[in-house]
Amino acid sequence: MVATVMEFDPTRPKWMQVAEVVRQRIASGVYPLHHLISEVKLEREFAAARVTVRKVTAALRAEGLIVTTPGMGSFVAVEMPATGGLAGSGGRTMLDFDPMRPRWHQVIDVIRERISDGTYPPGERVPSVLQLQEEFGIANVTAHKVHRGLRAEALINTEPGLGSFVSRQAEAENTLPCAVRPRSKWEQIADEVRSRITSGAYPPRHLISEVKLEQEFGVARVTVRKATAALREEGWIVTTPGLGSFVTVKRTADGGPSTEEE
Repeated sequence: MVATVMEFDPTRPKWMQVAEVVRQRIASGVYPLHHLISEVKLEREFAAARVTVRKVTAALRAEGLIVTTPGMGSFVAVEMPATGGLAGSGGRTMLDFDPMRPRWHQVIDVIRERISDGTYPPGERVPSVLQLQEEFGIANVTAHKVHRGLRAEALINTEPGLGSFVSRQAEAENTLPCAVRPRSKWEQIADEVRSRITSGAYPPRHLISEVKLEQEFGVARVTVRKATAALREEGWIVTTPGLGSFVTVKRTADGGPSTEEE
């Protein structure tokens, strides 16, 4: 088999990126039910080491997408319905996304509420990246941001090759439903800057001065930097070392940042 020409992201483990390709093939039906997932072929196709490929199959097995039979190999374990979604995924959640807030923040709110109300109790597996994509109709990069955000709040723990689970700490710390959870100061500042960008008050190439934000909102530099870090990750601003942070030029039809996140 000819190796797949794939540009790997050097900031993420190679096995995660190969796993995403295989997940997509399963979701699209390219790999149908009972299809053999050959480790040898994956090694050759992606020019990856055996240990890398085995991390891929371990993760897919943990997500229930494949099953491994000793002496026979690994096979696709889920059947795709006519819509192309994962069978048994519960269908797509019709979430009315607020264009003023990043989608990954809004999906986090949903998962946080499910943890708070006991839908996902401590120790329970939370939806995988692929399942989040399927349920909420979001991009892969957006789903990864959901998991990173939940980990940052200590609501979930991720075990390589096993999946992500609700942390025991979440039971004590996340008793408030997301509707009444107070937003942190840096989140409020990020919301305000995002609103100014979408309204045109901060046009493309506008300098986002950390000093001015500190003075305007009466906060510490570390608080402002959390806000700019979030805006940068969402694609609203770009930072040039030695010059500062500026509103990005490219925009989608609805005025949002032109990134992979929808």
